[in-house]
Amino acid sequence: MNIRQVVHSRAILLEQEQRLYESAITNINLEMKKLLNNDFGSQLIRNSGRDLAGELVRNFFDTSDYHITVDQMMRRILEFNYDDEYDPLAAGQDVQKLVFNYNDPDNAGTMKTIMNDLENSKQKLFEKSESAHPRYKDSGMIQKGKKQYRERRHSEGSMQDDYTEGIEASRLNSQGKRVSQLHVEHTQALSSAYVYNRYLKDKAEDRIKEFYNSSDNFTMMFETANQSKGDVRVEVSVKVKNEDGVSYEKVDITHRATPHEMANAVASRWEHLQGEPKKKLQDSGYLDGNGKVSKQVKSELVKNYRKSQNEESKVILHETDYKKVVNDAGKHTTKSLSKIVAGQVVYYAVPALIYEIRVILKNRKLKLKEVLRKLEKAGERVVRYVYSKIGSIFKNIMNQGLKKFLKSFFDILINLVKATVKRMLKLAKSLVLSLVDAARIIGDKNATPSQKADAVFNLISVTVTSFVLEMLFEYVERQFAIPEPLLLPLQIIATVLCSNLVMLILEKADLFSVRHGLLMANIQKVFQRENELYLQELGGLTSSQQRGTELRLKEIALEIEETKQRLQEIDPHKDSVIHELEKINRLFDMNIDFEKEWKSYLGVAY
Repeated sequence: MNIRQVVHSRAILLEQEQRLYESAITNINLEMKKLLNNDFGSQLIRNSGRDLAGELVRNFFDTSDYHITVDQMMRRILEFNYDDEYDPLAAGQDVQKLVFNYNDPDNAGTMKTIMNDLENSKQKLFEKSESAHPRYKDSGMIQKGKKQYRERRHSEGSMQDDYTEGIEASRLNSQGKRVSQLHVEHTQALSSAYVYNRYLKDKAEDRIKEFYNSSDNFTMMFETANQSKGDVRVEVSVKVKNEDGVSYEKVDITHRATPHEMANAVASRWEHLQGEPKKKLQDSGYLDGNGKVSKQVKSELVKNYRKSQNEESKVILHETDYKKVVNDAGKHTTKSLSKIVAGQVVYYAVPALIYEIRVILKNRKLKLKEVLRKLEKAGERVVRYVYSKIGSIFKNIMNQGLKKFLKSFFDILINLVKATVKRMLKLAKSLVLSLVDAARIIGDKNATPSQKADAVFNLISVTVTSFVLEMLFEYVERQFAIPEPLLLPLQIIATVLCSNLVMLILEKADLFSVRHGLLMANIQKVFQRENELYLQELGGLTSSQQRGTELRLKEIALEIEETKQRLQEIDPHKDSVIHELEKINRLFDMNIDFEKEWKSYLGVAY
């Protein structure tokens, strides 16, 4: 190698450095594009698809008590790493999953137990005597309540039909006496009045009976409408499995029917009347010319049923023995504790174990004995990892146990009441559970104040969104009579989509500058990582080149020094200098043909 080649080699090194620099810049640009690219639609579809998979499994396979969805678990297994693990149970992570888990489906184990307990304790409130002409055993209370209500209406001057606003009219009865055509009507019929005495205080039935025979459950109604209304029932078809296969049976749900269901049942009863009763209802304004219940009457039916059910619910809540509710909620929590603990063990042990197995299997040259030895070491690492998470496991179990208790407590109360009170308790349940999660987020020592505020705000936003959607689907079910097998999937899909939409909108708005801070931190990490890789590769590239070049330059310097000394010692009259000249020619890449130059000097022709 001569000096020119050394210089050329250095030029090649500079070109390689330039390409290395350009590669680093390209990598940085690609990373920045990923960070700065805000593909709203793709992100919505991706997040919604993941949440939908988890919700379908949770609802149809009753996995709520594990407090971890199948998609979260799968992602944790696939992305697990001891140094940088995906931890969805950490405070503030996947807040929409927390909200989804606030409400269990009707087929969940705890919900079935609660409903069975209530049905087994269901007791008819008003009994009739066993005689040729059966009458209510509490007929004295009933007649007294009706009389007081009529007298009050008379004294107030409000004796008119509560459904058509028709004024009081009279007629002659079979005995020739003039009687009013307005009857005092029980909005909620006594025949369908039941109580769940499992959770009632002593003698609470007597006080609930007083409600049924008070102004809160009375209205004035045209006599034909009241008589034809009778003991109207609301029934639903329920799938029943038996020895002959699957069949459908009618189940009476009048005691827990909604105001709209009751109003529809009464309207259907009136619209199917024939003859004189139908004509009287048309004349009095209950039915229109087509024999259909007028909108005003239907609206009044709904309003009065709602009012009565709400007042009944207030009485029931007042007469509830909350110690019994707490005891049962505790039992449901204890029963679910095994699932909660199992969920924690699976959550922390399985991903680490699969990670270790995956690492071992990468080396296919290992023999069985080596594999067994590595598995033993891997098992020790997994045990150490799980042991290091004991504190988190204990906190998660406590948090999930508390939420399970609150869910069970509120679910019992929700199934005791009706109408608007039921909705208010559902909202209270969601808000209380969200407060528990908010307290956990605020107590997280690893999060900044901005991150905590952002997570809590997102949590409350998704909670309200979920509750509004639940109310909306109640309305949709009422208006369009969508079958339950179809309604539940539709509700799950709508809730998942809307919740993720809200989360993405809040993420884009970045009200607490959390996303901006994370983005800047990630950008800094990218620059730092690429800079370190560039310097590392550049160091490796130049070190070997530098060593070779320095070595060759030392050799050239040594040859030059040797040639210099040789030229100083040479006798030009006796010794040849051709060898030294050729060495100088080669070292400095002069390309001189000395033989040709000598002949040219002597004038020798070629």
